[in-house]
Amino acid sequence: GDPVGAEAPPGPLGKGFGNPVGFALPGNHAAAKFTPADPTIFDRHIFALPGDGCLQEVVAKECIALAGHNKLDT
Repeated sequence: GDPVGAEAPPGPLGKGFGNPVGFALPGNHAAAKFTPADPTIFDRHIFALPGDGCLQEVVAKECIALAGHNKLDT
């Protein structure tokens, strides 16, 4: 069948980084908490397509720092 997914429409500048980090944080937390032996049960891929306006916002830099600090790899 077709893959299931979610899409977040564009909005305020910086949201292009905030949304994917917001999706990845709870996913990684759930995988670590509920299936530490087999984290593939929460197998997912998150893609970010931010625009150049997002890159200019301070909130984007904070989201990037949060993702790096939490070692997000999705």
